[in-house]
Amino acid sequence: MEHLKGEGTGPDGDPIDCSSNPLNSLIEMFVGVVQTGRVKRGQCPARRPVFLKPHGIVRTTFRIRPDLPVDLRVGLFEGSEYSGWARFSSDAVPTSNDFKTTVGIGIKLFGVPGKKIFGQEDDTTFDFILQNHDVFFVDTAKDMCEFTKAGVVDGNYGVYLDAHPKTAAILDAMAKPVGSVLASPYWSLMAFSFGPGQFVKYKLEPNISVPPPENGPADPTYLAADL
Repeated sequence: MEHLKGEGTGPDGDPIDCSSNPLNSLIEMFVGVVQTGRVKRGQCPARRPVFLKPHGIVRTTFRIRPDLPVDLRVGLFEGSEYSGWARFSSDAVPTSNDFKTTVGIGIKLFGVPGKKIFGQEDDTTFDFILQNHDVFFVDTAKDMCEFTKAGVVDGNYGVYLDAHPKTAAILDAMAKPVGSVLASPYWSLMAFSFGPGQFVKYKLEPNISVPPPENGPADPTYLAADL
């Protein structure tokens, strides 16, 4: 997340409180500090906070397996097929080299019925957000708040990472070469509610195999070219 480093402080210099209110503090840093700051500096449209570097956007059809067990036919999985769009990207600034960047995919489906738990409850879209590593680099909202504060407010992730070697090790493991965004598995990282008393993590498994490059390709945007 070097692209979030040193964006500024809270409004009117107010400190971010990760101990008592990590969720609101995260919203304040990502929206009130980073995004609002970019708008005030004249960015139009304002740059995304994460996964800035796009590799490509594709139209997609999301089909539910006809042999899906009854107990898994929950929410959108009660349907049979949805149209959508998928965006492949890296969690890096657009000028960065693709090599050893964390790759992600966002899938937006349309025509999905059912009340939504946040946002507009009658919205008929559904989003999957996944990246090519099976675990997230922090465990709690408080951890995420402290990590983000280290970069966004204090301007130095190093101090936090020195004190949290587990997070540092996961971030190092996330910086792995990818041969193709279509040949990479993706995980949802977090657990999601899946009907009453059920929770799941989602995973996309590729049906092709492309070996990752051992060294950085000459083309710094090789993932987009491949796609």
